[in-house]
Amino acid sequence: MIIISESIDSSTNKILEWLFFYNANVKRINYDKDFFNFSIQITENKITHNFENNILYNRRGYLPIIPKGLEKSIWYNYLKKEQLVPLFSLELINNNSIGSYKNEFNNNKLFNLFLAKKARLNIPKTIVTNNKIDLLRFVKKDKKYITKSLQNPPNTETKDFYYYSSGTFEINIDDTSDFFCASMVQEYVEKEIEIRIFFIENVFFSMAIFSQNDEKTKIDYRKFNTEKPNRCVPFNLPNSILKKIKLFIGFSNYNTGSIDLILTPKGKYVFLEINPMGQYDWLSQSCNYYIDKKIAELIIKKSNNGRRNKKDTTVRI
Repeated sequence: MIIISESIDSSTNKILEWLFFYNANVKRINYDKDFFNFSIQITENKITHNFENNILYNRRGYLPIIPKGLEKSIWYNYLKKEQLVPLFSLELINNNSIGSYKNEFNNNKLFNLFLAKKARLNIPKTIVTNNKIDLLRFVKKDKKYITKSLQNPPNTETKDFYYYSSGTFEINIDDTSDFFCASMVQEYVEKEIEIRIFFIENVFFSMAIFSQNDEKTKIDYRKFNTEKPNRCVPFNLPNSILKKIKLFIGFSNYNTGSIDLILTPKGKYVFLEINPMGQYDWLSQSCNYYIDKKIAELIIKKSNNGRRNKKDTTVRI
């Protein structure tokens, strides 16, 4: 078993503790610290790689296949793009992967809304535009609107400061410029509660977040109030909603991730987004789910099944 992570990820530490408890043979690779010897071989009739008979769990990050010491090279940004080809190819040909750096890298909130709609999930009314005229045609005066990133949280660094945001913000349409970079604007959905779902290999863990009791977290629960945290409790999704979520997961081809939903005061479930490598530790602790233990047991079971059922792991051409 191989777990790809980052050196500061505490969830990976907990998974490893359970794997060691069960005497599992596991190797951890930290993308920010390690270097991995990597090969994919393509011959006339088969494709082989150095992950045969191994479960590959991508918890956080990617396989570090660029030798250390090249970070200051003028070619480093080019090399990072080049490494995506073999990394993405490995995920496509390896049937024993859980988690996906490819899905994380390409995570697109707009496309995920298309897939959620295809799965018959409710979604917020949404526009992506770069001009005020179309935006004004979309909005209604009696409604509130929010904006958030289309793909990844914004971040940038200067000599003196590091700027970062992962939040959702209410906006005043009248204050926008006539033209701007393409931005996502959504009609604000009134909430009874927010729901966080972590899933892995068709196993689901759901939590209700009472974010509406605090002005700081009312728009976005991720603006945590550390002095007075939101109340969080286990939550059972209705079977009808769970079926639609499973359909969405099938369309998106994810086998793990975190999903955010809203339950409105009128009992309507609304899909917001999915994070392919979303954090789950908070959910696990709040609800006593022991997700780390269950992930370790799932990896062991998958590894044992693979050894029993798969004699030849090469891909034949």
